[in-house]
Amino acid sequence: MKRLILMRHAKSDWSQGGLTDFERPLNKRGVNDSSRMGKWMANHVELPEVILCSSARRTQQTMQLLLLGLMSSGLDTENIEQYNFESMYLASPGTLTQLIHLHINKHESIMLIGHNPGMEGLMLNYCPNAPLTHNGKLMTTANMAVIEFDDLLNPTLIAFQRPGDL
Repeated sequence: MKRLILMRHAKSDWSQGGLTDFERPLNKRGVNDSSRMGKWMANHVELPEVILCSSARRTQQTMQLLLLGLMSSGLDTENIEQYNFESMYLASPGTLTQLIHLHINKHESIMLIGHNPGMEGLMLNYCPNAPLTHNGKLMTTANMAVIEFDDLLNPTLIAFQRPGDL
């Protein structure tokens, strides 16, 4: 059984002028949510073998704080391979799917940390019946989805967590 974990970056800070979108850091809520999601993940999701992460600042911070949350829960994250991809920055669902297919054959479980609208589109492709928020959103900031495949044609959503619901 293959496992795919999708996570949208946590809430970013729009208040710092002069930064490009790529350079925007997390805000205070984003920092807290990333760590909280790591702690939730430690208790509910088997660790991925590899994390594929956008090289944008906010996704990098999300990944590092998620890993810190896992470690603070007593888990060893040293063996999780980490790869950064500039091509994941604002990537389309098709680009993300190609990246998944490049790595899923080498690993039993992979995690992607990326951006909308690509992450939401990818999620809708795999799990069109996933629960939307009250305002019609799916992959809100720091949201995590865990999908298992008996083959790459039959995805099953096994966990779906938003930090606001913790």
